[in-house]
Amino acid sequence: MYYTIEQLAPGLKNIDATFIVLQKVDDRILRDGKELVRYRVADKTGSVILPLFQPFIGHVQGGDILKLSNGYATIYEKRLHLYVGPGTIQKIGEFTMTYTDSPDMSKEVNEGNK
Repeated sequence: MYYTIEQLAPGLKNIDATFIVLQKVDDRILRDGKELVRYRVADKTGSVILPLFQPFIGHVQGGDILKLSNGYATIYEKRLHLYVGPGTIQKIGEFTMTYTDSPDMSKEVNEGNK
């Protein structure tokens, strides 16, 4: 089902969405040795953090317009994240998408506000 970023909520599955990559937030090596890169992505309704693992790392950069199919949303480190999960992600364009970075759907949530 197609969702805008503003409609994302913890526990949603089968998310289809289109968004633009704003910037790389950070990268890290996990305990199991896998590399993780987190990006801030946005559409016309808001922004969220999109963590990516291989094989997607290195193929995504700021300005890319991506289409996610069958992703999911969950809280990690008190912030909403949008994951590719069992789904797919593909680049469909560059730099030509209207977006806003507010509201930040990955803003830290309090335990009582989940």
